[in-house]
This record gives sequence, C-alpha cells and structure tokens, in this order.
Amino acid sequence: MQKISLEEIKEYIENNQLELIPTQYALSVPIIDRMYRKMQYGLQFDDIRISDQLIMNGHHRYLSSLLAGREIGRVCSQRTSATRSYTWRNVHFDTQDWDTKEEIQKFNEEDARFNGIPIQQLTEITG
Repeated sequence: MQKISLEEIKEYIENNQLELIPTQYALSVPIIDRMYRKMQYGLQFDDIRISDQLIMNGHHRYLSSLLAGREIGRVCSQRTSATRSYTWRNVHFDTQDWDTKEEIQKFNEEDARFNGIPIQQLTEITG
C-alpha cells in the first residue's frame, strides 16, 4: 500500500479548497499516513466533530479522508472561548510519529474490531 508523503500533503492543501477549518496548529505526518492507508483499504473511522466549519476533533481523520478520496462522517460539537482557528497553510506538519508502537498496536486493534477484520490484516496495511 502506497504511503503518503509530506510533499503530497502540502501539494493537496495548496491545490484544493478545504471546506473545514483546523483548530489544531500541528499534525503528525506518520499518523496521517497510517489513516490514509487504512482509508485506501476501505476501513471506516469514527465521525469527526465540528462546530460550524471548525474541526473540534478529527484533524488527522479529516485530512486523511480527503487525501484518500473517502467520505468521513461529521457530528456537531461545542467550541469553547479558547478555540482558535488556523489556516491549513499555517498548520505545521511534524514528520515525527506522535504515537508509540504500543499506541499504534492499540489503535490497530480498535480499528480491526470496528471494521470486523483480523488484526493481522490491518497490521499488514499499516506496515
């Protein structure tokens, strides 16, 4: 399964009008890549949470779904007075993985259960 690169992410943002606005100033490229590959394979994810056009929870899922050409559900959420918005061009894309190997395994197990597939199959997708 093809990985998504930092350059491809930036190119997508540069060349497309993204409907939703980020409230998170940084995202992890390896997390986006894992979700992208899972979505390319057809796996489903929990809905993202939005308030008007602001993403309250689900930035990695939202961007991964756009890159993979997959729909992701949306549910309404609340924002607080501390909520700040950013432009996608100003979001920092960290090339470091924010998840430990144990966390990746836990997320893979949860995603396998959610999608009704064997964990071994999911582990092959994410490498």
